[in-house]
Amino acid sequence: MAVETPLLSAAEICITVAGDDAVRVVQNAGLQLRRGGSLGIAGESGSGKTALVHALLGYAREGLEFADGRIAIWTRDAVVDLQLTKDDFRVVRGSRLALVPQAASSVLDPIMTVGHQLHEVAAAVIGPDSADDRVLATLAEVGFEHPEEIIKRYAHQLSGGQRQRINLCLALLGRPEILILDEATTDLDAITQRRVLEMIKRLKVDHDLTLVAVSHDLRVLAEICEDLIIMRDGHIVEHGDLRELLDAPKHDYTASLVQRFRVGPLAGVEPTDHRTVAGETSPILEVHHMRATHRTQRGGRTRTVEVLHEVSLEALRGESIGIVGESGSGKTTFARSLLGIHPNWSGDVRFNGAPLVGTARRRPLQVRKSLQIVLQNPDTTFNPRLTIGQSIAHRLQNFEGLSRGELRPRIRQLLNEVGLQETHADRYSAELSGGQRQRASIARSLVGDPDLLVCDEVVSGLDVESQARVIQLLSRLRSERGLTLLFISHDISVVAALTQRIAVFHQGSIVEWGPTEQVIENPASAYTRELVNAAYISVSKK
Repeated sequence: MAVETPLLSAAEICITVAGDDAVRVVQNAGLQLRRGGSLGIAGESGSGKTALVHALLGYAREGLEFADGRIAIWTRDAVVDLQLTKDDFRVVRGSRLALVPQAASSVLDPIMTVGHQLHEVAAAVIGPDSADDRVLATLAEVGFEHPEEIIKRYAHQLSGGQRQRINLCLALLGRPEILILDEATTDLDAITQRRVLEMIKRLKVDHDLTLVAVSHDLRVLAEICEDLIIMRDGHIVEHGDLRELLDAPKHDYTASLVQRFRVGPLAGVEPTDHRTVAGETSPILEVHHMRATHRTQRGGRTRTVEVLHEVSLEALRGESIGIVGESGSGKTTFARSLLGIHPNWSGDVRFNGAPLVGTARRRPLQVRKSLQIVLQNPDTTFNPRLTIGQSIAHRLQNFEGLSRGELRPRIRQLLNEVGLQETHADRYSAELSGGQRQRASIARSLVGDPDLLVCDEVVSGLDVESQARVIQLLSRLRSERGLTLLFISHDISVVAALTQRIAVFHQGSIVEWGPTEQVIENPASAYTRELVNAAYISVSKK
């Protein structure tokens, strides 16, 4: 029987830190893709999985360089051989291979409409004459019912799920044979994630695609992949049929990943005591009848849309409150309004017993110090041209008024508190792993000794091991500092293990609010039950 020719073959891929051949990010890795197949690649942050799939497109992120590697791509009657160290991969990007990155914000230009950006890409890969038709057709294929309206919008006017569908659309415009998904569903809530995964499976059939999917979540890979590679420390430690690896992993590291796949991302993390804070009767935060609006353009007209409707909740001092909901439910707008980042809100909000005014600029310094946020993407927290220490130092000078001589010891103290070393202060954010960047972001948010910390999707982009470490860190900080946590997440399984009360947001309103165990075990609303089921939690047992 003839051996099937692969669609793509990669061999001897070695990627090093620029200027230091001894530090290998990917070590002698290889893989093969069969036409119409689907390959998943899993591993923790820093394992080299993203560097490996980017190499298939001839990409090496800043600070890395190729030491060796060959890529061969077959057509029906020919083969394209490419050397990573010298060849131009533009001949295959877009038309043969295309990438869907994790963060849509890293792709979409905030000052251009999505239609403008889609047209630019389509014109580059198929020519300007057919670009408009290809854009509208592809938008319809990824599930937009009114493509002619979507092309007029800016990225910030779309939900997270809509932005990721635009990402998919950008990749599909050139009708590639191989689609590479780099954590493409990581930032999405469980319900939206399932919808996107179903759409990817449909598009794979419709376009006869070959898939390569990178994810730290084996649940995602099990949905769309047939084969699996496990990476650790730049090496491929296991490779084979996905079902066989899940049923009988051979490597200890694979077994640990499968354990978290079976039990859940918080396997081994001690759950929070779900009882409310004893002896504390006065809340630190009181929100009554909050409303918030966005301005949007449609049909050439600007209109105001209400995105939060009569939201009310409270948090006791030292309590951990969970806020969950799918993309576009209003949970991040709620957090941004509390912080004074989103200006268009109204309602009666009291913090530490005093009224909280609209925007951050109008608030006293003490209020701004006491109410801090940790953002989902730490890349938006740190200036890429400053070291971690310099970024923290700027905030220390503003919030704590420290002299130059007092800065270094305080920076060391903050970094140590979140499990980092003093040497991390001299590194740039791009030189840290995802988990390390998030720890550094938490350290920066602790400047000024806040009373309430808003954690907005702080673990959604992390592998399961890093998720557990950051969650344990936040639990410890809450206990040691007496912090009140407002924990926002699209993953209700994470919220269930961390919080004492949960508010479920849906379409700008709170549809359920109560003790965590009650919300999880006996949800009152159909929407909450859908969230619980989508997150792979039994409603009868956490």
